[in-house]
Amino acid sequence: MTGKFIDNINPATGEVYGQIPDSNKKDIEAAVHAAHKVFPKWSLTPVEERFKILNRIAELIDANLDELALAETNDNGKPLWLSKRVDIPRASANFRFFATGIMHFASESHNMEDKAVNCWLYLSMESSLIFIYMENCAGNCCRQLCFGKTE
Repeated sequence: MTGKFIDNINPATGEVYGQIPDSNKKDIEAAVHAAHKVFPKWSLTPVEERFKILNRIAELIDANLDELALAETNDNGKPLWLSKRVDIPRASANFRFFATGIMHFASESHNMEDKAVNCWLYLSMESSLIFIYMENCAGNCCRQLCFGKTE
């Protein structure tokens, strides 16, 4: 790590409320290396264990709602009520969604004459469309962890 930091500014107030790492290419490469290093073990972790881990993360998010909501509000300059009622609950819901989804995962792939592979993912009739279109940070993180990815 570079050991360098920059001010983290609340966009609603213009106040500095903390510092964040001033990362560079070497920091990113170190993070990618760490992800590659743990991939073999994580990818072989049984789905039942991943289910427990992802649900535990959701429980910890819920248990720390006030603190996380305040951090989200300071970071984005949004109203605290919005962070408490939407953003943080959605993060824990995403972890729960993918934790349960991995327990019901099935897939098909179809080779397209050596040009590409089309994949279909099925979790359940109700959730498959939601699964495919979730695009926020917690959703992306959950999806990767759910399927044994580390990057």
